[in-house]
Amino acid sequence: MIRKVFVLLSLVLALPMPLAFGASADTLDDLLAETQKARAAEAAENKKREADFLSSRDRQKALLDEAQAKHNAAQARSESLSKQFDANEVTLADLETKLKAREGNLGELFGVTRQVAGDTAAIMYNSLTSAQFRGRDEFFTKMAKSKVLPTIPEFEQLAFELLREITETGRVTRWKTEIVAAGGEKETTDVVRIGGFIANTGDRYLDYNPKLGTFSVFARQPASKLRAAAEELSEAKSGYTAAYVDPSRGVLLAIYTQRPNVLERIQKGESVGYVIIMVGLIGLVCSIYQAGYLFMVQRRVTHQLQHLDRPMRDNPLGRVLATFRGDAQSL
Repeated sequence: MIRKVFVLLSLVLALPMPLAFGASADTLDDLLAETQKARAAEAAENKKREADFLSSRDRQKALLDEAQAKHNAAQARSESLSKQFDANEVTLADLETKLKAREGNLGELFGVTRQVAGDTAAIMYNSLTSAQFRGRDEFFTKMAKSKVLPTIPEFEQLAFELLREITETGRVTRWKTEIVAAGGEKETTDVVRIGGFIANTGDRYLDYNPKLGTFSVFARQPASKLRAAAEELSEAKSGYTAAYVDPSRGVLLAIYTQRPNVLERIQKGESVGYVIIMVGLIGLVCSIYQAGYLFMVQRRVTHQLQHLDRPMRDNPLGRVLATFRGDAQSL
């Protein structure tokens, strides 16, 4: 009996505390039944917990497998990218070598382009064609001072401007533009340009001012012969006509227009010049008188040659003949 009570007490102590202290049993059979019931409930709970654990384990395994698959995929992609990176490094090194070689060619081309642009800028600045096509010298100056490689459109514009300058310097062109008259006022008129050498409007020759980019009328115009040729050229519509060309692009014409005329030369001579002119006039009168006298003597000598038998004193030959013959009456 004591042994049974001890076993029952052991079972009671083995039960969970809420069940042990919360159960109400009047007899040992009821206590045994409650105990079995508690054990069954605990077994069911353990089974459920085991099932939840197994389910959680399966989910964790699935997540682990998925993470491992992603890791393997990432590892494979990393190896692929590493191989691609190494290949790109080799390609990049090859391209850098080619780039340096081509940069050398482009650098030489750039140097030549800057030199051509710098040399051409001064030509375009002073060219008569710039009065018709303005702003070209600014483009060449900018390209000559540039620190970067020119673009393809800039190369194309450079070639175009050079070809246009070559074409225009070999062409006679007429266009309407604004010029500065001799008095300083501006007027719009037709200008005729012969290549890059000389320009005129009507019978007036024009001087190109690079700073203003316009033509101005020479304050002093050349001789009437040159002005007549300029007017004939301005009025010509077709065919051929004579014209004067200044190969120095206006420099010689500017010097020629500064030549003083006869009256200005006399005025610059002052009193000495007037004395020289007076002496010259006296000498001219004397020479005219002497020429007339010699002409009359020549006529009388010719007449005497026709009448050698009758010497006359109005000519040297007649007086010589009369003296030789001793003819007192003829003397």
